[in-house]
Amino acid sequence: MEYFLQSGIGDLSMKSELGTFEPADFHEADSKAYGAVRMAAVKASVLLRSRALEVELLQTIGAIRQLYYPLVQKAIFETVALQEKIAPYAMRMTLFEQSGMKDLSVALTADDAAKMSELRHAMTAALANYCSALVANYQPIAEQLYALKENINVHVYRPLDTHRIDEPVASLDTEQQGMKR
Repeated sequence: MEYFLQSGIGDLSMKSELGTFEPADFHEADSKAYGAVRMAAVKASVLLRSRALEVELLQTIGAIRQLYYPLVQKAIFETVALQEKIAPYAMRMTLFEQSGMKDLSVALTADDAAKMSELRHAMTAALANYCSALVANYQPIAEQLYALKENINVHVYRPLDTHRIDEPVASLDTEQQGMKR
C-alpha cells in the first residue's frame, strides 16, 4: 500500500501525458492494494485471536486511509486538471514528430512552448506538494503502526499457560470474558 501511495500519483501523471491513463486502472490498483491490506488484517486477526487487537488493527487501517486519501484525491484532481491543459500541446508535439518535424503548422510556437513548460512546472510542483504531504504525515502514521506492533508483540510473545494446543490460553479466556461484559 505504501508503494502505491508513493508511486500512484506519479504514474498517473506519466500515463496521462502518454495518453495511456485509464481512471479505472488507477482505481483498480488502489482497490487491489487496499484489498491486500484488508486480507492481511483478517489473517492477523485470525492468528491473534483478540477482539481488542482486531479493532485496533482495523482502526489503524482506517486512520491511515482517512489521512492519506484526501491527499491522493487532491493530487489526482490537480494532476488531471493540468494534464487536460497539457494535452493539446502534447498532441501537437506528437503530430510534429510524426511529420518528421516538417509540418510547421502543428509545431509549437515560442508562446506555446513557454505555456507547455509552465504547465509542466506546475505538474512537478503538484507532485512535489503531494510527496511533501505524504512525508509530513508519515511520522504520525508510523508511530501508530509502531504502537500497534508493540501491542501485538505483547500479545504474541506472552508466557505460555499450557503446552497443549487444544487447551485454551488463560490470558485469552480472561480477555474474551472481559469483552463479553
